[in-house]
Amino acid sequence: ISNLDSANLEGADLTEARLNGSTLRNANLIDATLISTVMSKSKLQEVILDGANLKYTKFRGANLKRAKFNGSILFFTDFSGADLSEAEMIALDLTNSIFISTK
Repeated sequence: ISNLDSANLEGADLTEARLNGSTLRNANLIDATLISTVMSKSKLQEVILDGANLKYTKFRGANLKRAKFNGSILFFTDFSGADLSEAEMIALDLTNSIFISTK
């Protein structure tokens, strides 16, 4: 478990990273690559994921309140049980993404 609150990870490549239960509140992940990354049960309030590649990423049970996903790639992304209250999701392709029991 990592605490990366307010981290600047713009453009970072976190492909296949295992960040279960991590804290990334207010982190900048603009244009980051998170293909097949696991962020289940993570605290991601107000995280900025604009333009990020989130193919096959798992956000199961994550707290994504007020997160920003504008222009992100979300193919096969799993948001099961996640809290997406007040999340900003504009200009997305949510092909095959999963939203079971999502707030």
